Amino acid sequence: MNRCRTSGVRRLVGALLGSALLTSPAWAQQAKQPPPPLDVEILFRAGEYAKALPLYEQRVKAGANPELAAHALFQMGQCLTGLQKYKEAVTRFDAVVKQFPFSTWADDALLRKGCLQAGVLKQGGAAIETWDSLIRQYPRSERIPEARFYTGMIEWLGGRKQAARASWQPLIRDYPWHSFATQAQLYLKEGKP
Repeated sequence: MNRCRTSGVRRLVGALLGSALLTSPAWAQQAKQPPPPLDVEILFRAGEYAKALPLYEQRVKAGANPELAAHALFQMGQCLTGLQKYKEAVTRFDAVVKQFPFSTWADDALLRKGCLQAGVLKQGGAAIETWDSLIRQYPRSERIPEARFYTGMIEWLGGRKQAARASWQPLIRDYPWHSFATQAQLYLKEGKP
């Protein structure tokens, strides 16, 4: 009889503890928190841009760490690009530069903005201005060779060979071993890559 009473008490205590754990305010609050940062990156890399976009937006709004907020805003632009919302993506890339000009993502944002302008938005002149801005604002950026090459390509494809040469000469001089410098040299020597 003692055993029955003990096992009954154990069941009751177990049930009460279980319900307390399941209805605890701490558990309820934890369920409302955004997923860990890795989850949104997994969604992004899996091409689940529509699902990743609001999670990045939450990170921007949280804004505790400016570098993480800049990255999240940049990734929002990338998600919008993946969703083929190109003008909205350009707006996000502009916001990275405006809100976080000293972040490590600002030069990347200008490069991507220029790529969208030159490509799907068919705004070659605006793209050149964007890449020139990257070169002026971030003179030590690792993105400069790419920006110079793309600027030259817009000029080259537009039939402005001298303007392309003017864009590519600093690329070849300052980054002689860079793959974009090699491609520019091929255009200048052979007229094609």
